[in-house]
Amino acid sequence: MRKMSLLLLVVVGLQVLLVSPPVQRVDILGRVLTGPVLHFIYAVVATAILCKIRREKLGVLRWSRPFHLATGIVFGAATPAAVFLIGLACHSVAITPQAALPMGFSFLTIAFAFVAFGEEILWRGSVFRLLEHQWGFALAAVISSAAFGGMHMIPAGRSLGLFGLLNLILLGGVFCLLYRRAKTLWLPIGFHFSWNVTQVALSPLLTSTGSFLTRNTYFGVEGWPLSSLVLAVLVIALLPWGLTRYDKARRLSN
Repeated sequence: MRKMSLLLLVVVGLQVLLVSPPVQRVDILGRVLTGPVLHFIYAVVATAILCKIRREKLGVLRWSRPFHLATGIVFGAATPAAVFLIGLACHSVAITPQAALPMGFSFLTIAFAFVAFGEEILWRGSVFRLLEHQWGFALAAVISSAAFGGMHMIPAGRSLGLFGLLNLILLGGVFCLLYRRAKTLWLPIGFHFSWNVTQVALSPLLTSTGSFLTRNTYFGVEGWPLSSLVLAVLVIALLPWGLTRYDKARRLSN
């Protein structure tokens, strides 16, 4: 147990080094794709090594259920859409006239695919899964989600703000619950990818009215207090859904 904990600490430490500004400036496939591609490669290599040490195959992540990807994409798009709709209803968000998709949106979409696969393989497929084997779901979800949120503060170059960090931790909790429920990474990968794409696509169409719920931050929608409320409700709603099936399956297997 101690050996695996140290290995996970090394894996997370190397990931922190990978997202540091000097590495991020290396241009491989263009600055938009540099970080995501490096993260994806590292996630696959690190996970393969951990599986080798534990005498597991990569199939332990259960890639045989790709239909969960579509489900994750639907729910991942619905969540930021709900944030914007609630913001419109509360007059915290206004429709932007003559809005257009951000420049290079197609490259961003490709980058988000690498981000979703890489981060879910590493943080849920390796860190959360192995911590759960040692310490149980609750502690593993809290620790891995907190580390997941904190890791995003490094390449930002400045503080994400209280709500920005909170939202990333809550998103980590959502991904952990989705993974535990489905027992496959396809569901959190689909949600992760769709969350990123949808919020970036909708952001130019809707702007904050200056309300506290949607106060303008450089972090965008992921820094809004309104997003914190929606994500917190989602985590609470997912708790019985994500845990009940697992407990039933465990009892049946015993």
